[in-house]
Amino acid sequence: ISSEIVMAQKQIWFGIP
Repeated sequence: ISSEIVMAQKQIWFGIP
């Protein structure tokens, strides 16, 4: 698993502007 994917998913889960 790539860290980039994890970070991207994290932004989706906590995508609060």
